[in-house]
Amino acid sequence: MEERMSALWSCGTPEVRGSRAWGEICLKLEGIEPAGRCFYTEPIRTGLGPGLFCLTFALADADGYDGGLLPAERLLFGDPGVFAQSSYVPGIPAVRLGAYAEPSEGTFRLGVMLLDRAVRCRLRIRWWAEKTEAEPAVKAPAEGVNEFYISNAPKSLKTGQKYQLSCVRPEGAQKVRWEVLTEGGGEITSYGMYTAPAERGIYQVQAVLEKTQQTASVYLMVR
Repeated sequence: MEERMSALWSCGTPEVRGSRAWGEICLKLEGIEPAGRCFYTEPIRTGLGPGLFCLTFALADADGYDGGLLPAERLLFGDPGVFAQSSYVPGIPAVRLGAYAEPSEGTFRLGVMLLDRAVRCRLRIRWWAEKTEAEPAVKAPAEGVNEFYISNAPKSLKTGQKYQLSCVRPEGAQKVRWEVLTEGGGEITSYGMYTAPAERGIYQVQAVLEKTQQTASVYLMVR
């Protein structure tokens, strides 16, 4: 089915302030459109650049009724149908909104579905975008890190296979002593090059920080 995009467009250039941006999307229908008709925007650039962001949408209603005509524009968030038993009667067609974002491009695309038949109307949709991470997350090393563990244990090894093990050490590098704890479990060099034994099985290898005697171990499966 051909997508209908010509009637749905971004109104003006988005405003950007720091990690937030906002703008308006307009839907203008010249004729009669049946319930269930969908319209889609082209990708809309937020102006925030690449990165994760969240979106919020609201329907702008300037022609509604609530004990009289609305004195000013009202913004509707979520489903206007929840006001069906209230004194508020929206002056805009009933619609459903959906969107998907492209974080790598800093863009999103909005879709609008008519829930009732619409005749010659105009719909205005306000949107807000907020970046959830200004840059790709890079975790800075914490001061005084005291973690010590073997960081690259393999899922399995073949008999006789060699494999270089390494570990994460606390700040202020200390010398590591490697050893095979399981009898007949192969050999390991002083710098962590492990050689699997000729027999299949599960073998424990340990790394020891020589100054503090802190230990870390893994179990290696030899098939």
